[in-house]
Amino acid sequence: MKRISHTTIYFSVSLITLLALVGVYWNVYQSIDGQTVRTANVLKEVAKEKYRREHEEAVVKMLKDVEADREKILGYFIHGDQAVDFIEKLESLGNSTGTTLIVSSINADDLSDSPSGTVGKLRAHMSSIGSWPAMMKILLLAEQLPYSVAISNLRLEASGISDATGKALPSSQWKIDLDIEVLSIK
Repeated sequence: MKRISHTTIYFSVSLITLLALVGVYWNVYQSIDGQTVRTANVLKEVAKEKYRREHEEAVVKMLKDVEADREKILGYFIHGDQAVDFIEKLESLGNSTGTTLIVSSINADDLSDSPSGTVGKLRAHMSSIGSWPAMMKILLLAEQLPYSVAISNLRLEASGISDATGKALPSSQWKIDLDIEVLSIK
């Protein structure tokens, strides 16, 4: 029988040990590389989440900052269920000035099939008879309604004009006609 020399045994054991160490090294390298990739992905997700939260906080802060302005702006509009209240406010202008005020030709855009937030217009024609100061007060109060008001087709006529001077007599009555338009929102 042939004898294996010590050198061959040492060489074989060294070779097996070297191959085992290379295998262990490769396994550890693959584990660390995989962990590095997973860690990088988690860090990206954390950064995205941090950005999303910061962005969300900024949007929430902005909404809180403009909330008072939004309420003020929405106050300039007549909501669909407030049209009757608005007409009653117009009619009350006559009572507050001591004149007879007639509101006619009421027309509103149909917003029933529109999405929420759609802007339309409500239009009305107003007529009143009274003294000059009362007519000016009606006009002033109509302009100062707490809505976005547009007044058009304004006409003032005096009854009781002096034939000699062509000017209104102190006891003359004035008639005012005007169209009023306000924004409405659904």
